[in-house]
Amino acid sequence: VKNNDDYIKFSNTYFNELSKKKTFPVKVSKYIHGIPATVNACVTGQDIYIGKPCYQITGEELCTNSRSTTCGNDWSVLSLPAKASREINEIGQKIGQYLKDKDYKGIFGLDFIISEKNDDVYLIEINPRFVASIPFYTKLELKNSVFPMFALHFLDFLEIKYKISFSAKELFSKS
Repeated sequence: VKNNDDYIKFSNTYFNELSKKKTFPVKVSKYIHGIPATVNACVTGQDIYIGKPCYQITGEELCTNSRSTTCGNDWSVLSLPAKASREINEIGQKIGQYLKDKDYKGIFGLDFIISEKNDDVYLIEINPRFVASIPFYTKLELKNSVFPMFALHFLDFLEIKYKISFSAKELFSKS
């Protein structure tokens, strides 16, 4: 919804379908012009690991007719200011700890918008599940001699005791 005319068109179609209900929840937020980013992360019994943020490709006309639909990820182009990287890691650690406190374990994903105006970070989506990018992400980790997050996920579910060397921990952000 970009303007009042869009809102009226939307409300005339969507809300009319719900008109039999007396109330229904609606969330409205300000549009933030910025860079879409995503992070793969993993909650284990030992630690919370947050991967490197990547650029989230959205709205490609060849793939979708919606400018907000995710079409893929690019792990090679995203260069974030230190402030944004630090904030993404802090948010990831907090969400990971929250999930861990709820007895969640394993891979999860987080999506963000980084404001082009002031580098502020906005969390827009939490995916507490095995996310679609993990197979390709694992190939990138293996190619770069990184211990795969995928392996941490399965080691924890199989309740296999493991110890990660310091050099492997450098490749993730750790709480």
